[in-house]
Amino acid sequence: MLETMPISEKLKMLRGRRGLTLDELAERTGLSRSALSNYETNESKEVSQFALVTLAKFYGVSTDYLLGLSALENPMQGDIHDLNISGEMAELLKSGKINNRLLCEMATHPDFPKLLMDMEIMVDGEARNAIRAIDMLFEAVRMKIIKETNISEDSNAQILTFKEAQIDEDEYFEMKIKNDLRPILRFLRDKYAERSEGSRQLEEIEKYVQQLIREADIAREQKEQNVPDDEIWIDRTIAMLMAKWKIKWNKLTEVQQRSFKEVLMQSELRKEQLPKKRMRGRKR
Repeated sequence: MLETMPISEKLKMLRGRRGLTLDELAERTGLSRSALSNYETNESKEVSQFALVTLAKFYGVSTDYLLGLSALENPMQGDIHDLNISGEMAELLKSGKINNRLLCEMATHPDFPKLLMDMEIMVDGEARNAIRAIDMLFEAVRMKIIKETNISEDSNAQILTFKEAQIDEDEYFEMKIKNDLRPILRFLRDKYAERSEGSRQLEEIEKYVQQLIREADIAREQKEQNVPDDEIWIDRTIAMLMAKWKIKWNKLTEVQQRSFKEVLMQSELRKEQLPKKRMRGRKR
């Protein structure tokens, strides 16, 4: 999942950021348009050292980033002291135990700050105290109404309203965080759906199935060209009649099948519906 982006896709992405066409990029870098096109569309195409350095300088990224040796586009981004993260976090990121790229994709999503803010509110406990105070107020009002009116709790809409208005703090924050996280995960799922291994396998299967269908069509056409018109007409007529009469042809015995075909051979419709060219050949 979220495997390292191939150099071809990185080059295409970087060009897209600049809003350049291949012709414009070729003019600005001095590299040929055909070579640039091959670099972006062919993952197995080896980029020359000169082209690699030229494109890295033009886009303002490191060659290590283009080659997949670093996740940082610019080496200047790599000062860990500016990140204000703990030593444990730094070790975790280097350990390979988690998907660093997925974490980065989530953190750079525009909705991630909202998710982090709601998590911070849940953790610091200030909102929890406010929710509890509101719940206590609703409960006090509810109990006062019950005591003063002596009305059954289940039969009074006002009393039930105060009860339902109370908030389960755990459910509230779980819902908030889930609602914040859902659009981020959906975005990542849709973004990488086309590049996922499963999608590529499905695409290969679809291509294989289409190839089988084409081969079957060709084989059927070749067979029909070599089969006498009588047999083609009989087979098609049998298929039509079996479907209409709801009879399974393969359930009939060989004797029944042969007899049925012999009867069809006596039909006047056979001569009328056979191709005219073949019929003319027989008259000669």
